[in-house]
Amino acid sequence: MSGTGRGAAVSVAWGVVRVVVVAAAAAGLVQGATGTSWSLDLREHGAGATGPASTTTVVTDATLTCPGPDLTGIVGVADTPVPALAAAAAAPADLVRSISGADPGTGSLAIGMLDGTSRVRTAARAVPIATVVTGRNGVLVEGTAGLAPGVAATQEWTVDSATLRGLVTLPCGPATSESWLVAGGGEPGRQERLLLVNPGANEVSVDVSVLGAKGPISSAVGHGIVVPAHGRAGLLVDAISGAQASPVVHVVVTGGVVRATLNDSWLDGTVPTGSSTVGPTASPATHLVIPAVPVLGGGSLRVADPGSSDAVVKVRILGPEGGAPLPSGGVLTVRAGSVAEVSLASLPAATTALEITADSPVVAGAVVTLRNGTSPGDLAWAAATEPIDRLGGLVLPATKPAPTRTLALVASGGSVSVEVTTVDAAGAPHVVTVRVPADATASVPLGTAASVWLRPAGSGALRAAVVSTVGSGAAQLVSVAPVDSTAVSVERSTILTIP
Repeated sequence: MSGTGRGAAVSVAWGVVRVVVVAAAAAGLVQGATGTSWSLDLREHGAGATGPASTTTVVTDATLTCPGPDLTGIVGVADTPVPALAAAAAAPADLVRSISGADPGTGSLAIGMLDGTSRVRTAARAVPIATVVTGRNGVLVEGTAGLAPGVAATQEWTVDSATLRGLVTLPCGPATSESWLVAGGGEPGRQERLLLVNPGANEVSVDVSVLGAKGPISSAVGHGIVVPAHGRAGLLVDAISGAQASPVVHVVVTGGVVRATLNDSWLDGTVPTGSSTVGPTASPATHLVIPAVPVLGGGSLRVADPGSSDAVVKVRILGPEGGAPLPSGGVLTVRAGSVAEVSLASLPAATTALEITADSPVVAGAVVTLRNGTSPGDLAWAAATEPIDRLGGLVLPATKPAPTRTLALVASGGSVSVEVTTVDAAGAPHVVTVRVPADATASVPLGTAASVWLRPAGSGALRAAVVSTVGSGAAQLVSVAPVDSTAVSVERSTILTIP
């Protein structure tokens, strides 16, 4: 399973015939839980079948997880409770129907803590439900039957205090067997908390390693971390890498899957300088896009090469008028197994997309910082994302104070026409169509929308994120949340009956 698959983990009912197929399923050769199509050539077993066929099946189960309280639950580190809210919704019925060709029907959507507390349930589609995030465990979102297609969820909190500042907006996502996370820094007072949430019924083992500016960093502290069933584990990345200036974290799971997230919080002496939590960045690739980087002050792009040969990397900015070279540092070489950074200080104050191309696979993320001199500030990380498939969705929790939100769209490789559906707190949809030219961006103010859903069409690849802010100027709080694909239907292999 891809370490950064962006759709909900899904399961469908698989029909099997005759004893040989039942045995194959028991051996794990037929799989439906993650939406991956597996096939079995019956001729290898002496059967006379002509082979498998594929059909499209509407999703009947969807499971997402979020980290829960970002700043609690690490042994030896003081807890910092935050007023987090998690919200979930299923996409409007018309969207599901237009994609799947079938009415979604009735079902159930639930959100709560993994230990079963603070659980809220609904049978209503498109109307968001929310729960207060408490304790030291993760958040579980479950959609079943008619409310499984098109499920999305988000965890968010805002704090502006004497010791912590930040607007943190994080989509809930599927648990995976491998993840790359880009965030953190080596300044005094800066902490990176890695949280691992296991929604499964069995404990899993996790290995964590770090790439830095001088190469791979490994420590016994990061090996064999046990994450209990329906539970969470966490550690400080500093325990593995020390005060690494540009860490990129790699998570590999044995015996199951986890949802990995990384919080980067900075207290510069006694001055709070920001907090941001990220989920997995896009898997290593030779072409990456970060859909929204709100350059409101300083910032930098971080690129890691996990391979065995150096990578030559080219970076350009994408804006409403198209692509343009990065004003400085647009071409760089990233040594094998290491990390390099490019300053974004020369960019004008605006939200832009970044396109990264390389001659070998890399991973990437960008950070923006807002601070006036020695005053309190904030920071926000933005990850490279996978293209949105047939439907993307993001729920916008009703946190206080209410953030100002803007949807950022970027098309690469061709133009894209995007059907943008915003839904209010009562479940009423509003639809507009936005055309995004090839290798360019567009933006849509979201007002008081409780969720936003994207259906792309065209020759290009669509990526999107929501930029949220509270306040104004250098004192404002900011976050960037990707709009991920959400599963509506999956391909299912059908095994032909043995004559």
